[in-house]
Amino acid sequence: MTTFPEPGTPVPDPIESTSAQAAAGRRGEAERKRIERAARKAEGLPDPRLVDNAIASALATVLKKGNAAVRIQANGGDLRKFRLPLEALMQEAMATLTLGRHVDKKTASKVLSQRLKLV
Repeated sequence: MTTFPEPGTPVPDPIESTSAQAAAGRRGEAERKRIERAARKAEGLPDPRLVDNAIASALATVLKKGNAAVRIQANGGDLRKFRLPLEALMQEAMATLTLGRHVDKKTASKVLSQRLKLV
């Protein structure tokens, strides 16, 4: 501002620094996530990270039980012929969520199917 405002004229809002704008954005994002988590909790749905961990753990277990490394090496490292049984993956992930994390079966099935984009 290079001149004094006339009496009675509204004073313009101060210019917010870049770091203040970034902080405001982070606060808004944090509030949005709090609301999202509360809604998920109210519906009885587990955290998506928990579901992702169950899927990753199930994948590792199914690959290990199926001797995936040996089977892939036997095919000369060709991954195109390798198939993963989805039923076994779902069973392992369901066990992780229901037995390990006490999520009811219906909810576990729903969130796994959604996360794996099966529905």
